[in-house]
Amino acid sequence: MIPLKHETAYECAKEVKKAYYRNLGEEPLMSRHAPVVQSRMALSNALDSKIPYYVIGELLGVDRTTTLHYRKTHKDSLEHWKGYREKYIEACSICAVMFEKLEKSKSLDRMHDINMKLSELHSCIEALEKEKESIKFKFNV
Repeated sequence: MIPLKHETAYECAKEVKKAYYRNLGEEPLMSRHAPVVQSRMALSNALDSKIPYYVIGELLGVDRTTTLHYRKTHKDSLEHWKGYREKYIEACSICAVMFEKLEKSKSLDRMHDINMKLSELHSCIEALEKEKESIKFKFNV
């Protein structure tokens, strides 16, 4: 189960996963064949800086320790596993685009919340100004 604080990022990561496999022309299989593992590992490592490893595991249908193993072997895979680097770059570029959209959406939501609070504060200020004027008038101050 995904913790509430990671739900939005998880949903974004699901979209990243769809786009990634569509771009590769592959299906997200659970096979242990090298090309399938390579694709899954590249996506896992691209998501690693965006969401926690246990959320990545849930997304990819692997144990959290598998995502930690992917992280541990990432550098060697970039250097020595033919095709891995290209898949990793593809996954990173999709992550960048999708998570930028997520951040923009969060920022716009936050801006909306701020505007609502400001509106409430302006209403309170107006009410206090009226009360102040009433007191001034009442006591000729």
